[in-house]
Amino acid sequence: MKKILVIVFLFISFIVYAENPKPKLAVMEFVDISQEPDKLDKSMLLNAAEDLRGDFVSSNRFDVIAMERQRSTIKSMKKKSYSLCRDKSCQIPLGKALSADTILSTTINCFGGIYTITVELINLAKEVTDKAAKFEFDGTEQGLQKAVKNISKKLAPNIEEPKDEEVKEDNADLPVVSDDAGSLNVSEKYHPYWKGGVTMIALGVGLILGGVTGFELAANSKFDAYNSRTTDKKIFEAITTGISQEDYLKSVNKYKDKGDLYNKLAIVSGLTGGALIISGIITAAVTKDRGVLKKVSFSTDGKGLFAGLRFEF
Repeated sequence: MKKILVIVFLFISFIVYAENPKPKLAVMEFVDISQEPDKLDKSMLLNAAEDLRGDFVSSNRFDVIAMERQRSTIKSMKKKSYSLCRDKSCQIPLGKALSADTILSTTINCFGGIYTITVELINLAKEVTDKAAKFEFDGTEQGLQKAVKNISKKLAPNIEEPKDEEVKEDNADLPVVSDDAGSLNVSEKYHPYWKGGVTMIALGVGLILGGVTGFELAANSKFDAYNSRTTDKKIFEAITTGISQEDYLKSVNKYKDKGDLYNKLAIVSGLTGGALIISGIITAAVTKDRGVLKKVSFSTDGKGLFAGLRFEF
């Protein structure tokens, strides 16, 4: 029975892992390969890299390695500074040293006064580019920010986009205003069925621990009774009382049959419990959008402005 429990546990672990096999991603700093590399402000490039990192974290498609860990690994690789590890000849070994599956390599070039930002998702196992995106910008901080957002939408498409283009560019952190004047549509993700999921998981664990153990003990008890009644001594004693050996064995076979039945019930309990646990995990992980703020109404008495809020849950 222990083997069954181990198999069920491994099966559940495989399902949980298969639900979210996130690759590890190392986001590298931007590399300016233009003829005038000092023309773009260093802090602007650093902020853009952090913005890109944040977008990939928000996409929930990667386990993004922390920048602090990258810098620590740089030191362990005996590099004097992080800026010395910007070309691919250093970034690929760095990614492998971080146990990353993929690195995000970004280069900026300038030709004819037009800047181009190129981002590559490089598969470290094959050392090939899986995906890439390229956008032009005018060399300003606003232009670079817009290019980064376009790249994020292409390479990490799980990021939600605002509906209004102007709000997206100028007020990215503000709620989106709908066409209905006086209304705000604000939503957040939540898990509506997590309690039911947790209950299913608890029932599954209880069924595995209680049902499997109980049926296994009952099966062992019946097999012990069968074995104790089928010894040569017991069979001889039965024959001396006038019962034929065939009739006696038929009468004790009921213990073996019940033991087999309890064994099967133990297996069914284990499989059912495992199915409940898997279903509970999936149910608890379901997300939905919940409206937080429904209406905003304004009024004035000539001396001031009043706002009334109506929430929806």
